[in-house]
Amino acid sequence: MKPFGFPSCLAEYLPDPSEPVDRWYQAANSSNVSTTLRIIEELGLSAPAVLVDPFAGAGSLAVAARRLGVPFLGIECDPVLVSVCMAKIFYAGSDGSDRSARHHESLADESPGQSVLPMGIEPHVALVRELAAKQGHRLTHHDIETDITTLPGSAAGSSMVWGDATQEMSWTDLQRISGQVVIYTSPPFGPASPRSDAEPDLVIQAVDALSNSGLRGPERPPDRRVPYNDLVIAVLRNAEKRFPGARAIIEHEPDDAGLSQLPELVGRIANSTGARVEALFETRRFSARGMLSILVCDL
Repeated sequence: MKPFGFPSCLAEYLPDPSEPVDRWYQAANSSNVSTTLRIIEELGLSAPAVLVDPFAGAGSLAVAARRLGVPFLGIECDPVLVSVCMAKIFYAGSDGSDRSARHHESLADESPGQSVLPMGIEPHVALVRELAAKQGHRLTHHDIETDITTLPGSAAGSSMVWGDATQEMSWTDLQRISGQVVIYTSPPFGPASPRSDAEPDLVIQAVDALSNSGLRGPERPPDRRVPYNDLVIAVLRNAEKRFPGARAIIEHEPDDAGLSQLPELVGRIANSTGARVEALFETRRFSARGMLSILVCDL
């Protein structure tokens, strides 16, 4: 276990409330976009061809991809968070959303299942504004349009899957992109990990928006009790089939009982996948769970 310098303080661990686009809605487990980019750079991956997050959450890595100007490929099972990601990936402004849709419409022929065209992005933005209001801050049209002019638009080839990352079919709907694929993710550390837990009316609103955009959800609801290590192993197996040669950066914190899963996980990766653990870093303790660690694997 090697020490790692980022995040170096709580402010670098928590999401930045001033981050353009990401600030529209940040979940309890959202990441700090600048810190994520710094970690990727420190690991020698400053020019990835694409960023992938199989536990996309509220889309912090999608914003990181916008900042880098590279495509983002995401998987998320929570319909509310999928809708948030759609807004963060594809909204190009009140005068640009149609251009954004045309810019990505080629995905229709390549991934017609759970992946989605960015058609009708405005309902997703409307949901984000309602979620922001529930958090106690008013997200105005001016705020959104200002962020869009500040942050470059989503790169061609970006897509979002409403599905379960432990199921192979969710990965087959992600477009293959040539070049260095970087998978950066933070799987749920335990059943008590934060969830969106949106009110039922907002869940219905999200499902309607996703359905109107062409998405269908996972065939069965994901099991929230699946242990962290099982999630990681399933994701690595699926990722190495879809993106051989990718580099995976995986965050880890102790489970609900405060126990580290890393010793067992490293052994299982070696015995149950084709991935190779390249490095294991230790940062600092930022939550009640314990130490934040970063696992780096080559697929």
